[in-house]
Amino acid sequence: MSDATITYPPQSVDAASYQPSPSAADRSTLDGTSEREGEGILGANDGEGQGIELAPVDGGVQAWTFVAAGAMYEMIAWGQSYSYGIFENYHKNDIRSPLYGKASPAATSAIGTLVIAGLHFAPFLLRGTFRTYPHLVKTSAIVATVLSAASLLVASFVPSNVGALLFLQGIFYGLTGGVGFALVVLWIPQWFDERMGTANGIIFSGSGLGGTIFPLVLNKLLQRVGFAWTLRVMSLYSLILAGGSILLLKPRLPVRRPTALPRNPLRRLAPEGVKELWSPLALAQEAAVIFQTVAWCTISLYISSYTTSLGFSTTTATGVLSAFNAAATVGFFLVGRLVDGSSHTVLMAISTLVCSVLAFVFLGFTRSLPLLIVFALLFGTAGGGFTTFLGPISKTVALRGNQEIAAIHSATIFIRGVAAVLGPLLGSTLYNEHSSTFAVYGTNGFRGVVLYVGSSMTLAGGCSIAANWLGKRATSPSS
Repeated sequence: MSDATITYPPQSVDAASYQPSPSAADRSTLDGTSEREGEGILGANDGEGQGIELAPVDGGVQAWTFVAAGAMYEMIAWGQSYSYGIFENYHKNDIRSPLYGKASPAATSAIGTLVIAGLHFAPFLLRGTFRTYPHLVKTSAIVATVLSAASLLVASFVPSNVGALLFLQGIFYGLTGGVGFALVVLWIPQWFDERMGTANGIIFSGSGLGGTIFPLVLNKLLQRVGFAWTLRVMSLYSLILAGGSILLLKPRLPVRRPTALPRNPLRRLAPEGVKELWSPLALAQEAAVIFQTVAWCTISLYISSYTTSLGFSTTTATGVLSAFNAAATVGFFLVGRLVDGSSHTVLMAISTLVCSVLAFVFLGFTRSLPLLIVFALLFGTAGGGFTTFLGPISKTVALRGNQEIAAIHSATIFIRGVAAVLGPLLGSTLYNEHSSTFAVYGTNGFRGVVLYVGSSMTLAGGCSIAANWLGKRATSPSS
């Protein structure tokens, strides 16, 4: 993995039009040098990597194999995390659940929230470590995959202990799963440049596909074998599928081993790229990410409960969640194709404002299954691909700050992770689970949640418009 610094054109902030010089980056890696070599951090590895012909960028068998493996990993890690509404609904409504009547909806929903948090946090927290010790990246991911599966297995033996589940099925499972996700974040800029949006869209669509399949699978398992054995089955297939994906994920550039220990190990192991996120353009885009994420994750978590609150069965609720995630898969593909040739801030504004209208109108007044399905499909399609925008957002910030894209990308994902934690937690305080009022707007205690989601999406749209204006202002001749 290259640690070389690429000099970006300072006058350019258009991520779609920027074309780096692969030859310069490749030469820096192949001759084993680094601008940090004088610090004794990364140096030549006895000429390792010299004379190697690198795989092409933006295409080829190896690049698309990376995409396929990344999509598979996303399906397991993120797809299951987006299916935790099934567990929340099971613990709340099924008397066979070991947590039935023992844990509040806020506590059980926090398990899924912590999984999502761990997946978001790991790439940023590990960025410094992987940059300093790149030869340990693949090994770390393999070990983490084993630990991730083991955490579910251990959790299956303490199914009624909320605290243990919050740790084992929640944050630890998420963090260990996030190590594999870090490989995708670190290495995809090596494989794709002009077609990075398309590649990200395909990879992230794996999460939508998993979110479509796993609610059906998990609901069937919960009904047939119970909670404990469901966790054990999850542990087994997660180990097999995620482990296979990790083995197929490979960097395009040769990996160099450090020739000396860092002089300032704590400083070197700390995450990087944070200071670049304080520019007005970066802040506007980050705010859009935060507001969109708090709304999206709240809907993802509560759409099953909303369905059952209307009087429909848990099977129907599972189907609605699967439809929602299936629509998100379509959104990933659409955004991935569009973002390579269009302004990402304009697309962000369209996505969030459409979701805002859908939340205020469709969700607020929905009292029938057909309308709820329409909402799930439209909201999922319009907002599902938003994660794909993190790539061009990171690229824009990196161009202005002369930083590596992967560093900014991991920091942006971390910010989204904070929002993914806070969003559902705030949403849970607005949900009145004891209300049985079949209201005209926001029925059965969900009025506050509906207004919260719609308002957050509106703010995200406003921030996206502001980011578009700031981007144009930064590139205008008078600026």
